[in-house]
Amino acid sequence: MQLANAKASNANPLLPRYATSFQAAGPWTGSRAMSLDGSTAFAAAVTQQSTPSGFSLGAAYGWGVWFKTTSTAGGALFGFTDKPDTTSTANVDHLLYMDAAGRLGFGYSATSATGSPPGTFNDGEWHFAYARVDVTSVLTVTTTTWRLYVDGVSGSPSAGVGLGGTSSTGYWHLGWSPLAARPYGTGLSNYFAGSLSNFVVFHTSQAPNAPSTNPASQTAFDTFASSATEQWKLDDTGTTTFAGTVPGTTASPCTMFDVTWSFTSPASTPVSGLGLGTFADNSSRPVAAPAAGGSQSSTLTISRGSTYDPDAAGLRLYVPISWTVESVPTGSPWSLAFAWTGADAVVVA
Repeated sequence: MQLANAKASNANPLLPRYATSFQAAGPWTGSRAMSLDGSTAFAAAVTQQSTPSGFSLGAAYGWGVWFKTTSTAGGALFGFTDKPDTTSTANVDHLLYMDAAGRLGFGYSATSATGSPPGTFNDGEWHFAYARVDVTSVLTVTTTTWRLYVDGVSGSPSAGVGLGGTSSTGYWHLGWSPLAARPYGTGLSNYFAGSLSNFVVFHTSQAPNAPSTNPASQTAFDTFASSATEQWKLDDTGTTTFAGTVPGTTASPCTMFDVTWSFTSPASTPVSGLGLGTFADNSSRPVAAPAAGGSQSSTLTISRGSTYDPDAAGLRLYVPISWTVESVPTGSPWSLAFAWTGADAVVVA
């Protein structure tokens, strides 16, 4: 399943993994968000990118996300790492993180992070965090200045000559980054527990100034994000599939799993060791009905097949299933009795 990118015509969606959940209440009335469990769940982009380098005079870049949490474990809200999974150990920058007290920081290099805006933000309310770098010149000396804003209020800026202006290549992550490998992340969780909405990246055009007050609606926020190069609204239903290639793999993850489906009363196994991709072909498989007044149970077992690729670990594979009564005796009230078609109709790789 995928999380759509509003700025790239779905060419660079995020792929959620493990215990992500969808359609949580978002920052505004009627808006939605993605939730993460703080121990396994994260999402990562499918397209490898390069961050801006050699910051030119007058340039400005920015990164922001809405968040809500009550966690006291700290964690990475977003980060840019060299690998599309969680095997990166230290190669990360553009890292927004929370400490155990609920303060925020933005790490832009291996050792440096911005000052924290005043206050703590693990209060169960929605907040908007926005990091921005500006490139200025005084007496021919070019300086990069990094600031982190939360709800329009900034922390102490970090400034220096060429500070953090080196390009890196990798993938955007939400809800995970190797934070503990950073000196400012010692003792903190790499995972974020809470809800996220509207992650935005401004990489190829002048990033806007931080809003002095938070946008009051999705429409107002879309106006703020109009020049963004990436915008993941994170309002997805959890049922939109991704048909492209998963980074690190050469085959569809659905070909890496086998399905066995068995029934009792009467006993039958209409599907045994069948590839998931073949099983999920929209075809019907007949199952004998129980005797009048009887009950029937079934067991669906999905296992990793011989072609399983660890790069697919944790992907959420959407496998909707429904029962249909094909033959109804005269006068019987039988009807559709079961459907597994929502966002929880998934197999976790």
